[in-house]
Amino acid sequence: MGISARELGRRAGCTGVAINYYEQNKRVPNIYIADRIMAALGTELVLGEKEEHDG
Repeated sequence: MGISARELGRRAGCTGVAINYYEQNKRVPNIYIADRIMAALGTELVLGEKEEHDG
């Protein structure tokens, strides 16, 4: 995607250092931060089954 750890951290509300730790499996983000990281990357975090809606 071409986004730096620093920029991803800024968009997700954490630091670039934290993003680097997550990438290196040195830390695990909490669910709130994981959701924010996914949103910053243009996707979503879904736990369980996602309901499909018609319309």
